[in-house]
Amino acid sequence: MPALGLDALLRSLKKNALQPVYLLHGDEDVLKDEAIRTLLETAVGEPPRLDQVPGDWRARLELWARSEWAMFQRYPWALQLVSTRTLMGPNRLGWLEVALRTLSGIGLTGREMFDAVNLVDRYVRGTAQTLVAAADQGAAITHQRWWSSHAALVDRISKDGRFPALTSVWSAGMSGVPKDELDFGLQRVLDGLAAHVGVRAATRAEHE
Repeated sequence: MPALGLDALLRSLKKNALQPVYLLHGDEDVLKDEAIRTLLETAVGEPPRLDQVPGDWRARLELWARSEWAMFQRYPWALQLVSTRTLMGPNRLGWLEVALRTLSGIGLTGREMFDAVNLVDRYVRGTAQTLVAAADQGAAITHQRWWSSHAALVDRISKDGRFPALTSVWSAGMSGVPKDELDFGLQRVLDGLAAHVGVRAATRAEHE
């Protein structure tokens, strides 16, 4: 997919690949929906092969989340489209299918499986949207550069005396480099799901 902005991509699709759709329906809304679906299907691609991942449901769902994260890094404009109500194509449906299949058989209800996938998806999308917004505003700098450029400000705040908890956290090593922007929150989301799966298992054991 060319490195164009979202508006340019939509215009190009309408003018070229999707012109027959417009000629058939004569409806601008139909054309826009089809353009969005085509763009998303191209960006998303085929779902990850979770059945080939060693480990349990958690390892597979983590790979699913990281694969989605990588897709948003490649195509940040897709973040503007994933929350639309456009019908999902086979690629997007495939991603949902493999995630639900990963959670099958671990004791969750169908509704809980669906909500669990949505929970992971929303965390990934929310984190990606925050970073994309920062980049759009010219604020996307590395963790190290931020601490280096704000060293004097951090020092003044630390000596102020009104923010002891913040000063303590900073002094304990906030300047360390995080594994990545996704990891900490993703692990906590998965911890919560694992705890819920455990509760479900305990409840079943009590009734056996």
